[in-house]
Amino acid sequence: MTTLGDLQVWLHKLKLSYYSGMKSVTHGDTTSTFQDMAAMRRAIADAEAEIAALSGSRRPSAGYARFSRGDGS
Repeated sequence: MTTLGDLQVWLHKLKLSYYSGMKSVTHGDTTSTFQDMAAMRRAIADAEAEIAALSGSRRPSAGYARFSRGDGS
């Protein structure tokens, strides 16, 4: 079982590698090599979602603003 702290460290290392353009991340004695940057973005999103679930918060979600002229249009 991965702890919240472990996930946060993993996410930090993953983002550092991503923003440096590297496709490999080492955490402890494990090295993960990603096929491409898109796979790293998916891993970042997955880690963020799991952290949010473990910490009891929700991931920010996008919404759409609606506007009306007030005349039924």
